[in-house]
Amino acid sequence: MTTPTELRLITEANGHDLKYVQTVIQSFEVFRPDVKVVLVQTEDSYGVMEQFHHEGADLLHIREGGYSTQLRKGVVQDLLPYLRNDPVLKMDDFYQGALTQPMWEGQLAVLPVVDVAVPQIFYNKTWFAEANVPFPTNEWTEDQFLDAAVRLTRHGENGDESGYGFYIYPDVEFLEPFLMRKGGRHLSEDGSVGRGYTDSEIAHAAYQWIVDLYRKHRVAPMPGVQVDNIFRSNRFAMIYDFSWHNGIAYDPELSETYGVVGLPHAQGGRDIYTMYSTGYGIPVTSKHSELAWELLKELALPSSEEARRAYWGVPITKTLAKELGRTGNPWWGPALYAIDRIEKNAYLSNQVWNLSRQQMNQDIERMIKGEAGVEETLSRWAEIVS
Repeated sequence: MTTPTELRLITEANGHDLKYVQTVIQSFEVFRPDVKVVLVQTEDSYGVMEQFHHEGADLLHIREGGYSTQLRKGVVQDLLPYLRNDPVLKMDDFYQGALTQPMWEGQLAVLPVVDVAVPQIFYNKTWFAEANVPFPTNEWTEDQFLDAAVRLTRHGENGDESGYGFYIYPDVEFLEPFLMRKGGRHLSEDGSVGRGYTDSEIAHAAYQWIVDLYRKHRVAPMPGVQVDNIFRSNRFAMIYDFSWHNGIAYDPELSETYGVVGLPHAQGGRDIYTMYSTGYGIPVTSKHSELAWELLKELALPSSEEARRAYWGVPITKTLAKELGRTGNPWWGPALYAIDRIEKNAYLSNQVWNLSRQQMNQDIERMIKGEAGVEETLSRWAEIVS
């Protein structure tokens, strides 16, 4: 009896992500009995690379912040040659962000798998209906968004009794899509310059608009307000978060309560989104690259019914979206629209900027509380990358 070829896959996936990977591996081994997949699960990205350096791998799980790094270091192969020569996967079948986000200098580091998320707004249909405010659509504007948020905010004598038109976590990466949709950026496209971008007039206007949501219009709770479960609290008419939460579509109570829509359009701005993902790449040192590609294809476009049922995230190809019944689906439509309009944010452009995130988030809270000015804060941020 021939000994199966062994493929080694190292991942930090857990929960639904890990279950999906396990399901794909089981299906893959059924139609490729000549292959045995060894799955190694670690706690985090550090553990993935530690295992890789000790034992090697044929597929490597990488977070978006490491895509360009692992290509620059020569750890993973460029996947474009595999993709261009593949008889099944076609480049034009992929949603734009699935290929451009993992790209660096014309090379493709990974294929994103399951763990893909884009920003969107969940809106409470009951609140909108009771206040006779029209449900938002993907064509709505920032003015329409603000009008709805103001009309749906109610302040009680006790802060715990207040209901707010909007909730957003005051994090620079959550706020960045609003800046980019207004036509601005934190950094130059190559991530090397902050001056003239972070401190631009567009950036000033974008951050002042955000601060005004809290201080002038009072449609969002001030930083520090604790809410145990945002979606079940019934305290917010609109919640800004990522499509990771689209799983509530399968919760009868929450899916009845909420709808989902894309981000509002800024006047004269651009219809773009940002994206988070993790993906799998093929190390340069893999001894079974072609087999690894076959398994990676199954992760990206599962052929078994069991694996498709386990695919909980945003599909990265139009074929998969259609097979999963998500094309034109009111819950998944906004996410599919967004993943086709992705632009890299500062987080992916510069590691120094990314490492400053905690301090910037503290600065955002200070701006919201009136303890720091927008202009002075952004001028300081502009010096982080210069």
